[in-house]
Amino acid sequence: MQDPGLAQQEDGHEPGFQGRDKFYTISEVDQPASPTVEWQLDTAVLRPGVLYHATLDVLIDQDGRIVQSTIIRLEPEDWAARAALARLSDTRMLPARLHGNPVASRRHIELQYGVE
Repeated sequence: MQDPGLAQQEDGHEPGFQGRDKFYTISEVDQPASPTVEWQLDTAVLRPGVLYHATLDVLIDQDGRIVQSTIIRLEPEDWAARAALARLSDTRMLPARLHGNPVASRRHIELQYGVE
């Protein structure tokens, strides 16, 4: 279920964000934002043997910080799956680039995660 508050304004700025950042889509940039390390998740809370699937909408500022992530789909839907995603914003990102300059961007990501 998508959060209706995620609708991007016509000027490309995200509702609720003040200032300079227009969040470019992946099709608007020369190089999309990417994690510098593995996605940071709190795997200690996960149930062993369960494979989780998450689809998220992630906003990354021009410094490579995840400033917002919204769960679009989560399977199975339980507290452990949500709790594990709480650390996602700790993931350091290489910011997207447009004409060689770092820019704020939006990424739609899909993750599979779990513990044995």
